Amino acid sequence: MKITNPKECKTAPSSFSEESKIADIETADNLSGIILDSPREVAKALIMWGHVGKSKATQWFLMTVFNDKYEGINEALRFIGEGEDSLDYQNRAYNFIKKLAEEALSELESERHFYKKLDYYERNEINFFGVSNIYVKQIGDKYVLDSFQKPEKLLELAEILSKPKALVSSRVKGRLSVVDDWWFNVNLEDLLKHLPISKKRLKGLSKSLVPKNKYYEEESEKIFEYKKQKFSLGIYLAANGEEDYYKYLQAIGKSIVGQSWISYAENGNDRIDPKAVQRELVFLVSLPKGEIAITKDQMNAVQSARNYIAYLLAPDLLPNIQKIS
Repeated sequence: MKITNPKECKTAPSSFSEESKIADIETADNLSGIILDSPREVAKALIMWGHVGKSKATQWFLMTVFNDKYEGINEALRFIGEGEDSLDYQNRAYNFIKKLAEEALSELESERHFYKKLDYYERNEINFFGVSNIYVKQIGDKYVLDSFQKPEKLLELAEILSKPKALVSSRVKGRLSVVDDWWFNVNLEDLLKHLPISKKRLKGLSKSLVPKNKYYEEESEKIFEYKKQKFSLGIYLAANGEEDYYKYLQAIGKSIVGQSWISYAENGNDRIDPKAVQRELVFLVSLPKGEIAITKDQMNAVQSARNYIAYLLAPDLLPNIQKIS
């Protein structure tokens, strides 16, 4: 019987006419953090970050003069202040950003790392950075400036400073074909049998990927080797925030079954009639032990390993996979 409205079902069907396959595949990089060369470059970047968008004249000065002739934090901030009309605002911005840059410079030179929780409510809710925290960690001879949030300002700052962003991981999204109009039914042991995962791990994978609650996307992780280098491979099902998703999701033997529809518009607020969509099985490739790639060789290695995983998943779709430049 054809189902018109799948939300009327109490559970997913107990049987299906076929299994889901990977119908489409997409690769992309997860970039985060600005790679800088020294603690003084970090201090410069923090000053710039605190004033991004405040004034074209300020940006012009920082890019053309301060960026090449760093004389100290006081000298740089002396020229900043055109961004807002309020003198009080300018003074507080000057003092706050100056102090933050000085703290970062001092701690990086002595401790090799820096973390600052920013409490804007104590400063009359003036948010100079657009985030609630900032951190810097040294990796080799480089320094990565980042936030646990993903601020647009930080990405803009990387472009303004002409500095590269760090590669946290590189992902492969496999879109699962819809079966029986509204569902996905994926046999993970068959689908992933060519990946560098042991048969023992594959047997328990379907159960490990079913979230325990709607606030957590379960992820399975494994270390694998490619071209004599080790990488981390994380696997999870993208829930996409649908409220009914967890109602139907279940592990059945080798398979995971669940809903393949959405009931909200793209704006995330407006309800719509159920619309069939392809669910995503996501694979994250990264350096092991939580390391991030900061050199071109490291980034190329991670991207190459990602393409290897993509090819093993869907060799027939290889022409659609992004090539390494």
